[in-house]
Amino acid sequence: MSEVPIRIELDRSGGVAGISVHAAVDTTALPPEQGREIAELVGRVDFATLAEEADPAGSAPSRGADRFQYDLTVQRGDQRYRVSLPESAVPAELKPLLSRMLDYAKGG
Repeated sequence: MSEVPIRIELDRSGGVAGISVHAAVDTTALPPEQGREIAELVGRVDFATLAEEADPAGSAPSRGADRFQYDLTVQRGDQRYRVSLPESAVPAELKPLLSRMLDYAKGG
């Protein structure tokens, strides 16, 4: 059984310094162990529900000058989800994936 390719793009903006961070990962370009790790982290999140519940424009009332905004696109096979979330609305099951994506943005 072959694994379904996963492509992820993350843009994090805001924060005290206002520095934007971008990360993009394609599991077909990763070593197998890292690809499996990403697949596991993606599998923990119900993106269909998250995409339905998330405000596509971000939630202006919960955004602030010192808060982060996460814009995430996940494509797994033929399924594609796009979510925009303020830091305060990031569900616990999504945090490990965001953390790993930020590691990739730093070159790790």
